[in-house]
Amino acid sequence: MTNPWLLRIVRPWIALPIVFVVSAGLSEDSTRRADHALTPQQARESAEVGLSCRLDKGAFTNGSREGVEIALSFDVCPTSHTPPFAPELVAYLRRAQVPATFFVAGQWARANPQDLQVLKETPFFEIALHGDYHHHLQPGQPQAIQQEIEGGRAALVQLGAHPQPLFRPPYGDAPPELAAVARKESVLPVLWDSGLGDPDPNRTAAVMERDAFRWVQAGSIIVLHANGGGVATAELVRQLVPALRKRGYVFVPVSDLAAQCHLMPAQAPVRVSAR
Repeated sequence: MTNPWLLRIVRPWIALPIVFVVSAGLSEDSTRRADHALTPQQARESAEVGLSCRLDKGAFTNGSREGVEIALSFDVCPTSHTPPFAPELVAYLRRAQVPATFFVAGQWARANPQDLQVLKETPFFEIALHGDYHHHLQPGQPQAIQQEIEGGRAALVQLGAHPQPLFRPPYGDAPPELAAVARKESVLPVLWDSGLGDPDPNRTAAVMERDAFRWVQAGSIIVLHANGGGVATAELVRQLVPALRKRGYVFVPVSDLAAQCHLMPAQAPVRVSAR
């Protein structure tokens, strides 16, 4: 999957917004922090959405810094890890009633329909797109991007899920063609501004919690993993959720942050083909 603000969070109402994103697949750059300096293009994109929301190469990286909402999201990628799902993590989120966004790959969904059902039946979870076969998105290959979006969406719909029009590109890849293809497919590409690097066995829960307190702000999107790829994710989330709530943050789905920024696309018709 996909620079660092060493901002100390003293009070959420004076801190910038941050969203948590969790991924079930391994990332080549899973410890990512937002960079203070914006390129001219990034500055134009951010000005267009307003409210201190930010786009990077057309991808949504954070919501409004003026509120207290943050988003916890998990990428659910095809994986050879055992187990292929994180039932302990998901059970905690359900018990604590933590809204979360799960970016689900089509291949994973086909292989794990019972686990997908757990996500579908939880009213405060939302399911979004993470491609079909979780292939890298290469520059100069718009058709491959389109196939990942359409294939993943069709797989989820066939399994009875109705994903939000949000697309987390596999590995956080953002080639120049991504924004245009996403507009054509009526989806919003979503990255993050705080990646805690949970696939790395050297990133203990304590280390990731420390970094979260340094990086998380209002409007942030945090990325983690929702299966065996997240080495200490369940322990981290059990510690982090109550700590961030105590600081006044409110967990919301990624779609809520995008809607506040007037970025949510209309749902597009889904073309379902036989497999």
